[in-house]
Amino acid sequence: MLYVLTFVACLAGVPEPRCDRIELPWDGPAFRCQLFGQMEIARWLREHPGFVLEGGWRCERGRSI
Repeated sequence: MLYVLTFVACLAGVPEPRCDRIELPWDGPAFRCQLFGQMEIARWLREHPGFVLEGGWRCERGRSI
């Protein structure tokens, strides 16, 4: 079953923050997405300087478009 790790990231430090819903495909069991999702979000944030996590995150069934 394919899951999608979903979170909202905002570009900080600009007059009008730009926020995007990020969907990272997760091919594996849901418990691993829950267990390692935060680590993947941290990796994404390191690769996209200036963005910060806004709120929480979740693992959903489905495919990223």
